[in-house]
Amino acid sequence: MDNLLTLSLSISIWFQQLGDWLYPLMKGITFLGNEEFYLFIMPILYWCVDQALGIKIGMLLLMSGGTNFLLKLLFHSPRPYWYSSQVKNIISASSFGFPSGHAQNASSLWGYIAMRTKKRWFRYLLILIILLIGISRIILGVHFAHDVIVGWVTGLIILILFTRWEPSIRSWFLKQSSRRQIFVSFLSSLSWIVFGLILASPFLQGRIPLTWIQNTQGELDPLSLDGIFTISGVWCGLLSGRILLTSQGGFNTEGPLGQLMIRFLIGIFGVVLIWWGLDLSSPESNLSFVLTLRYIRYLCVGLWISFGAPWLFTRLGLAAKKSPGV
Repeated sequence: MDNLLTLSLSISIWFQQLGDWLYPLMKGITFLGNEEFYLFIMPILYWCVDQALGIKIGMLLLMSGGTNFLLKLLFHSPRPYWYSSQVKNIISASSFGFPSGHAQNASSLWGYIAMRTKKRWFRYLLILIILLIGISRIILGVHFAHDVIVGWVTGLIILILFTRWEPSIRSWFLKQSSRRQIFVSFLSSLSWIVFGLILASPFLQGRIPLTWIQNTQGELDPLSLDGIFTISGVWCGLLSGRILLTSQGGFNTEGPLGQLMIRFLIGIFGVVLIWWGLDLSSPESNLSFVLTLRYIRYLCVGLWISFGAPWLFTRLGLAAKKSPGV
């Protein structure tokens, strides 16, 4: 493992020696792989373009993000600037580094859109974005080259499995009663948490090398379970809200541009309001309480995106009711 880290370290140093002028550009490119950006894109698709595509993008993102979180806990590998002070961290990251979540999510999500588009130039553009997002992580000092390569491959595997299994799983899911669908959504969300707890438990007793702590000045928290509780909550909320919306007739995503913009602004305002308004934890709160609140908070975010906002759109006359096509 040390030989691999040494080789990848030399690659990171070479990329960073290309010049400081690259850093602002790479920050912009890396944003295209941020969860915040995907949280911006998915609601636009769901509320204003295509419900089926929006929900699939959302579930694919959560699957990729959850898998990446678990893999990071499994391998507990450092980031370049943790491992060596020769690498500058242009941005910081507190989780383990292997595999790259940005590269993995870009490979699966942008890859999924590339598969669906019929425009060759757009497909090539998306492939270029996938490559640049991965390279940006190396230049910014937060990933080794092997983190990025494995991230790309893992994202591609998730994409292949998703496109192969999603139709049959969706067909089975839709045959169940609404109550059973919600129960399955809740149970499957808990499975992410269970796997996270299992993988984190062997490493909770302080197995972080002193060198990593010194190189980051203590600013790392790779064993935090915040991420998996976030993913689990959104997973349950997104699926449950979709089930409720379907049972009430859904809504039509079509409409004039002005109406679509108002939809998006109202919807995003609701996301921010829930995200801030339900942040009830305090430094004195115990960990179990904080994580439970996080799950509830992000469950409400998922519910708002897939059910609350569309329900409000129809009540305000911003969207007509229409049965979803999935």
